[in-house]
Amino acid sequence: MTAASLRRELTIGFLVWLSLVVALEPGNIARALSQGATLPLGQEIFRLLAAGALGASVTPLAFLLARRWPLRAATSWRNASLLAAGYGALTVALLVVSCGLADLFLPEEHRPLLTAIREQIVADGPLLFACLAGLGAVAHWRTVTPDPAPPSHLTSVSVKLRNAIHVVQLSEVRWIETQGNYLALHTGDHTHLLRETSARLEQRIDPERFLRIHRQTLVAVSRMRALAPLAGGDAMLTLDDGTELRVSRTYRNRVRSLLA
Repeated sequence: MTAASLRRELTIGFLVWLSLVVALEPGNIARALSQGATLPLGQEIFRLLAAGALGASVTPLAFLLARRWPLRAATSWRNASLLAAGYGALTVALLVVSCGLADLFLPEEHRPLLTAIREQIVADGPLLFACLAGLGAVAHWRTVTPDPAPPSHLTSVSVKLRNAIHVVQLSEVRWIETQGNYLALHTGDHTHLLRETSARLEQRIDPERFLRIHRQTLVAVSRMRALAPLAGGDAMLTLDDGTELRVSRTYRNRVRSLLA
């Protein structure tokens, strides 16, 4: 796990747990007042922040458990049992630590520790368990829902050659020009005709490997060697095999920057 991921999970945990204890606080206040306790403002703020920090400290563990035992079909029952046990253990640990901290820093709430733990497990245990399971569900969703894969680019095309299908590797193509309803793929010694439009092919090939230099021409970037200016703002591009291709002024600066 990266430091950025850890910080993000701690932040999520702090906000979630702080929201939880804020939602529970009216009931806690009413219960304390009914027992004759006083609730100073500073003490309440400390209680809320401490609860949020304590919950945040176990959030990365809840996320880790969900990533370690994802609920996939083949192992769903086994992993669900392990997750339930893990979240149960974290719930008990949270309540034990919170009762211990309350006994140390909130003396007016002093109770026998075992009694306090037992009462807190009964009162808040199910809710804490549900919150941990909810955090785990978020981590599980992020684990089993990968980011969409980027679209793959064409690496080859199929053309007809003497009543047979021939596969042309685009890595062998030096330049492509429009010829009526076809595209001419120039590989050096051969020219292959592909029934396709220049615009559609351009959308499917790697833009880092092929560059448009003219309304009717695409060229392999790795084959470009030199650029010479022409009248009217156009330019002449020379390829590695000596082929010269006209570059319209619309694309001239892009070609020049790549050659530079």
